[in-house]
Amino acid sequence: MRLVIGIEQRFVQVESGTIWSNGMGSYEYWKSYLQAFDQILVVARVEHISEPPEGWVPVTGPAVEVHAAPYYVGSVGYLRHALAVKTRVPSAVRPEDAIMLRSPGPIGNALLPRDKSRPYGVEVIGDPWDVLSRGAIVHPLRPILRRYFHNQLQRHCKGASAIGYVTREALQARYPAGPNARAFQVTDGVDEVRCMFSPPSDPEQMTLVFVGSLAQMYKAPDVLLQAIAICRKEFDLNLSLVIVGDGKHRDELNALAHSLGIEQQVEFTGELPSGSAVRNRLDQADLFVLPSRTEGLPRALIEAMARGLPAIGSRVGGFSELLAQEDLVKPGHPEDLAHIIRDVVTNPQRMEAMSCRNLTTARRYLNDDLQKQRIAFQLTLREQTRIWAATQSSR
Repeated sequence: MRLVIGIEQRFVQVESGTIWSNGMGSYEYWKSYLQAFDQILVVARVEHISEPPEGWVPVTGPAVEVHAAPYYVGSVGYLRHALAVKTRVPSAVRPEDAIMLRSPGPIGNALLPRDKSRPYGVEVIGDPWDVLSRGAIVHPLRPILRRYFHNQLQRHCKGASAIGYVTREALQARYPAGPNARAFQVTDGVDEVRCMFSPPSDPEQMTLVFVGSLAQMYKAPDVLLQAIAICRKEFDLNLSLVIVGDGKHRDELNALAHSLGIEQQVEFTGELPSGSAVRNRLDQADLFVLPSRTEGLPRALIEAMARGLPAIGSRVGGFSELLAQEDLVKPGHPEDLAHIIRDVVTNPQRMEAMSCRNLTTARRYLNDDLQKQRIAFQLTLREQTRIWAATQSSR
């Protein structure tokens, strides 16, 4: 059986015809779905370029193909291509295919079966209520879109046959499964847990690290920059910050660092290949900070925890399933973030306790263990699709 899965990630296709990813959604990732399905067809936006960026990896391979959706960026880009998306995306599906929506997002929504009796699966990876909250995105229709996509994801979950949530409880509470659905936790974890953290040799000089896309302000790098400025000016802390990631807001964030007078203390690495390049940056840091305005379950945080790195997050999404309450801050408040950063970096004993606690939690997110849940989720969808297809052919 073939699985057709709609995702929001953007790929690139080079002149030779091969399709590449920045590391997420690679062929190695999709191979894991082949334990339940014979073939995988990934429906995603594809941009045509001449050569793949350095560090990018192939998406396609034996039994894994890509169905190119119209390429767009952002809500305005989607509105320009909405009709083409709604036409081209469903054309990927054959009557005998299993269907999975990775939600929230327009690509997954376009795959929703018109036949209400047809089973489908949903991977819930984020919360549109938080994604479209004030400060996370600037759009004149933000309040309307927030309610619309929130209700849409609730309907998707109520109608699904199988649901995989990246969280243990947070997203399940806001987007509950329907009475006929089976629910699973299907987050991406880590391959190993290894403590690379050691107490800073010079407490007067600390390096903080942030890992996340700068395509939107969901991860709140602007709040972190403001907090660093407060720490330096009001608390006289000699902090530096490494921002790993790239996107359209990078120049704006660079300008913000200049206006705050901290441009010499902030390094923008740009996008790094997932894996060792990112882990090396984590291992060189003293504290991981991700003050997101919205999250599902932040994989970058799990990676940092798996290296034993102390971490600070925000009280949204699945953060509370990973970090202790005292390591969380209200989103969108740089003053509060600055205070918790100060309290952490000036307390070596607290940093060591955070490191130990994070290692213990990270061991619950080893891929070998999580894979059992993912396979059970996929096999459930496959079996329900098989039963439905059999009833259709007997008519």
